[in-house]
Amino acid sequence: MGEKIFKTGIKRDNDLMYYIKGGDVWATPRKKPGKPAMTGVVNVNRATEAELRLLPGIGKRRAQLIVERRDRKPFASLDEIGRIKGMRALVQRLRARLAVQGDTTLRPLRIDRNPRPE
Repeated sequence: MGEKIFKTGIKRDNDLMYYIKGGDVWATPRKKPGKPAMTGVVNVNRATEAELRLLPGIGKRRAQLIVERRDRKPFASLDEIGRIKGMRALVQRLRARLAVQGDTTLRPLRIDRNPRPE
């Protein structure tokens, strides 16, 4: 890792966060690793809380809200999920990963770090 010089603030670099204040610089490990990249879709009318939590931006509380709401009445459209308080922007961002019909096909995206020569 090379020398880093910052004027002020916080700088993120892979697994470390660098803090700068009054000429002092210190680094700490990041608190949470990011969620793995995923491919496929989640049927919000059938998915478990664990499956919902695989999506970025959906934690325990949001997954619970989705499940509680759909237990009363299944979602007819993604717009209905967006009407849950605090979910509109998230639904817009995740629209390609959400569905109200069909199977849940969400799985980790496999990144081949050593591609085979053809």
